[in-house]
Amino acid sequence: MIKKYRREILFIILILIGFLIHSYIIISISLFFLLYIVILSNILKIKDDYLEYKIKISPEIIIEGENLKISYFFKFNYNFPPLCEVIPDLPIYFVPLDKKNIIFEVKKGINYEHTYIVRAKKFGKYKIGNFKIKTIDPLGLIQKEKYINLDIEVNVFPKIIRIEKSIIKLKEPSFGLKVKEKIFEDFTSINGFTEYSGNEELKRIDWKISAHLGKLMVKEYPPTAITSITMLVDPFASKNPRNQEIFIEHISTLLSSFSYYFELNKFNYGLWIIGRNKIKEDNGKSHLLKIFSEITNINQEEEIDFNEFLQNNKKEMKDLNNILLLKQKLSPDELLNLIKIKSYNTNYTIFLLPDYGFLFPWEKPHPYILSETEEIEYLRNIKNNLKKYGISIIILRGNESIKNFIFV
Repeated sequence: MIKKYRREILFIILILIGFLIHSYIIISISLFFLLYIVILSNILKIKDDYLEYKIKISPEIIIEGENLKISYFFKFNYNFPPLCEVIPDLPIYFVPLDKKNIIFEVKKGINYEHTYIVRAKKFGKYKIGNFKIKTIDPLGLIQKEKYINLDIEVNVFPKIIRIEKSIIKLKEPSFGLKVKEKIFEDFTSINGFTEYSGNEELKRIDWKISAHLGKLMVKEYPPTAITSITMLVDPFASKNPRNQEIFIEHISTLLSSFSYYFELNKFNYGLWIIGRNKIKEDNGKSHLLKIFSEITNINQEEEIDFNEFLQNNKKEMKDLNNILLLKQKLSPDELLNLIKIKSYNTNYTIFLLPDYGFLFPWEKPHPYILSETEEIEYLRNIKNNLKKYGISIIILRGNESIKNFIFV
């Protein structure tokens, strides 16, 4: 309380001293500043009807490591005070790339727009858009603040590694044939045209339509069969917070990358995080964003018994066509239970991260070699035999690059 009114107390003390020493100059000056502070403290208060504001955040889809643009729009319904300062209240993982605060002169009825660029350094769900507005008097003696709490929720999605060709072996039960990446298409008829994205084969470009429209267009063929994939994730890896954080970061990137790849190739894909409700297999932009949002909030603090999960969901597991399983480790007992509930038409691709992570394509190898545990050696010895039963096991060590396992 004393700190809040320290200036007023100071000038009151000076006025008393002035009376004691009979100095009318000290009394006059102190009284002037005391009245100045009291009057302007009321004038500088930002009432709700003084200020109109809104915020626009772009782009709508934000990927970890990319820039985010926050645009502030203001309109003041008064002319005084002459200066105003806007201080964005940003989450810790949003790093400013330009000016930190925004200061401008206030004029009644004028629309102000200020853009603020930040970089999203970590994926997750954040509250953003809150800011503090500060009014300043001409002499700089008085500052009044008003906190604007908007709580705009923003999802920052994990990094995406562009996959050109997946090594996941997919089995399409409609034909009983294995396909490596693309769905079967009926090339005898054209379903329509879509703009060239840079990922389609050049032979699919329709040059006549492209010349007519002034942009590259590719032919779309009707599907004769759609491959369906379920990404199954055990998100718990360790009670050590740092190891758990590393594991979540890496499996989130894998899930996002595969989801994006499946969407580009028009697979039906779903996500089943152990301990949560399953997102059914589908495709399309809204489905992809739904998957991304679920991946963004994937953290798991308590271990869930994997064998118990398999037992409780064995009927639904049998009905799935292709399962992409991501885990930190897989015990012989868990593998045996997976084999027991596996139906003939189900194909398993199992990604294991025993060291909680791997090297991204842009990272260099560490100057050491990781030793093999008995569990890893056991899986390496039997994984070739498991392939004939439709089970592929991929072990990603912490010193191995992901580009050795998926072509990027």
